[in-house]
Amino acid sequence: MKRILLLLSSGAMMGLSALAQTFSGGDGSAETPYLITKAADLDELAQLVTEGNDMAGKTLRLEADLTVSSNPMIGHTGANLPNKFAGTFDGNGHRITGLKFNSDKKYVGLFASVGPDGVVKDLTLTQPALTTSNSYAGLLAAASEGLIENCHVVNGVFESLDGSYKGG
Repeated sequence: MKRILLLLSSGAMMGLSALAQTFSGGDGSAETPYLITKAADLDELAQLVTEGNDMAGKTLRLEADLTVSSNPMIGHTGANLPNKFAGTFDGNGHRITGLKFNSDKKYVGLFASVGPDGVVKDLTLTQPALTTSNSYAGLLAAASEGLIENCHVVNGVFESLDGSYKGG
């Protein structure tokens, strides 16, 4: 009986650790931010925010230029309202290349929505493309109530087929 309980406890602990944020290091504090070093880390952030973790009080820092092919949309739920990003995303002067969005949904962009406490800074998107036929779209953020600072889009392509509230 003790052996069965020990196995069950071990399995439960392994399940709990699988739910923890991993990224490429850090603890999410301002002093030791979560590190984004590969496209999979960006995908993880997109999944967490989309599933309802707004990352409030957490800091993430891009540690290298990234080329992506998965087109992460941070907070995009596919519904009429996105989940807002409320943490700090520090691009650290790096670039993200390869974003290609094509959607008829609302709130399409790298960040579906940056909430009032959210910060996105020091980031460059290189050659992103977005084609949309609905409202609320932007290459960097589809909507923002927060702070977007020192961010750039280089050689972006934006095609709006219909809808309103669109920007870079």
